[in-house]
Amino acid sequence: MTAVYAGALEADFVILSHWEVRVAAMALALPGTAPFWPGALSAGVASLRVVAAPGWKVIKGGGAWERRYSRIAPVSLPLTRDEFDRLCGEFWTQLVWAAKKAERGEFRAAQRALHLHLVENSLRMLQEEALLEGRAALPLGRRAEGWLTAEQAEATDFATAPERDALLSALGRIMGVFEKSSGAVAARNGWEAPRHAEVRAWLGGQGVS
Repeated sequence: MTAVYAGALEADFVILSHWEVRVAAMALALPGTAPFWPGALSAGVASLRVVAAPGWKVIKGGGAWERRYSRIAPVSLPLTRDEFDRLCGEFWTQLVWAAKKAERGEFRAAQRALHLHLVENSLRMLQEEALLEGRAALPLGRRAEGWLTAEQAEATDFATAPERDALLSALGRIMGVFEKSSGAVAARNGWEAPRHAEVRAWLGGQGVS
C-alpha cells in the first residue's frame, strides 16, 4: 500500500505476517542459500531487487532493516525475445488504432493510446537500447533526461492536443522513435528486425509520417 502525506511525503507499506518477516530477514542475511529458497521467496526477493536500493529510509523497523536493504543490489532484467516481440506487436497495433481514432474525431481516445501504450513501450525499448550500450537507464522513464541521448530526447519532446493534426504529428514522432530503437535492440541481440512496411505505408496514407 502506498500513502502520500502532507508535504508530498510518500511511504510504501508492505503487510507481512511475523514468520514471513523472519524468513525474509534470514534470506537477506544468507544470500548463498538462494538455490534452496521456495518459489514465493525467490520471486519476492527478485521483485525487491528491482525496486529497492541503498539509500532508502525505513521509517518503521529502524536501522536493522536499513542495513538489510543496503545489501540488496538493484537488478535490471534483460528483455527476452518473447517480450521484444510482444512490445513490437502491441506498439504497431496501438499505433494503427490511435491513427484511426484520430481520423474519426475520437481525439481523447487517440491521446490515451498514445501515452498509455505508445510512449510507454517506446520508453521500455529506449531503456533496453541504453542498457545494451552500457549506459545506466531506469524503468518507467525515470530520470530519462539523464540517460536518453540528445537525439532521443529531442525525438520524444512533443506535445499533444485533442486535435487531428497535432495527434498525427505526435504519432509520427513516436513511430520514428520506436522504429529506430527497436531496430537497434534487434541488431544488438542478433534478432531479425521487425518488418512493418505495409503498416507504415498505410499510416503514411493517413498522414502519420
